[in-house]
Amino acid sequence: MIQHTVVRKSQFIEWGALPPYAESTGSGTALVLRDGHSYQARWSRPTADGGTTFTTATGQPMKFAPGPIWVVLAP
Repeated sequence: MIQHTVVRKSQFIEWGALPPYAESTGSGTALVLRDGHSYQARWSRPTADGGTTFTTATGQPMKFAPGPIWVVLAP
């Protein structure tokens, strides 16, 4: 899954540089890749202490296959 979000420079220096920081709260678009197909989705995570929800283009909860889900946070 590719979760599109805001990516900015971190405020913390690592190895002499400011690394990227991907914001995981808020909402935005996502692309779910499953079984050789891609699906447009929306994501929402209002607060940092809660989980992320994903919905289909029609607003229904996105269904995932059992097992691990790989999420790439991308600008």
